[in-house]
Amino acid sequence: MDRTSLTAAIVAAGELPEAGHDVVRPVLASADLVVAVDGGLDHCRTLEVQADVVVGDFDSVSEGAIAQAEGAGATIVCHPVAKDETDLELAIAVALARGATAIVAVAVFGGRLDHELGALAVLARSHLGHVDVSAVDGVRTVHIVHGGSTLDLNVEASTTVSLVPWAGDAEGVTTTGLAWTLDDELLASGQARGISNVAVDATQHISVGAGTVLVVVDRSETA
Repeated sequence: MDRTSLTAAIVAAGELPEAGHDVVRPVLASADLVVAVDGGLDHCRTLEVQADVVVGDFDSVSEGAIAQAEGAGATIVCHPVAKDETDLELAIAVALARGATAIVAVAVFGGRLDHELGALAVLARSHLGHVDVSAVDGVRTVHIVHGGSTLDLNVEASTTVSLVPWAGDAEGVTTTGLAWTLDDELLASGQARGISNVAVDATQHISVGAGTVLVVVDRSETA
């Protein structure tokens, strides 16, 4: 492992399609730190992955699961139910405190819409601009690309790749390897210009000059 980099996998309690398990397992296996978020501990058990830290108010996971994780060496960080931060925010704080330079959030999709939108908002916060942040469930992946950053993908041709401006306009957006390319262009907030693009080359490159773009890779559909 490069001592200057540390990848933290944060396993939340959202939906984790069985079809994506074979994709998610190697993601967790290659992480330097695995943080289970409350009921996300159950996903870790299903995938036979040992959590290094378990964070949350523990309103959606059994005491037996927590005791088992602690017995296996996990650090347990318990917070009250009444709090200002979500469990995901608290898990991110743990990852950053341990030096994470990349964060992969697992199982943040599905379930309640407010939880899903809130999770994306937390992952896209500007104070994480120096961290490589993504969210995966094995079928979909969302990459957060802030202004001044680039993203290189290697998805199969015909894979759907959507670019969604987040929290305002995204300026200076340039893409290659997609069917409809952008060249230092504007993706305006509230418009759907970047939706349902398609990978056509073996590699795809996306850069953002200013603002934030959610790059959504959906392997469940092809063009």
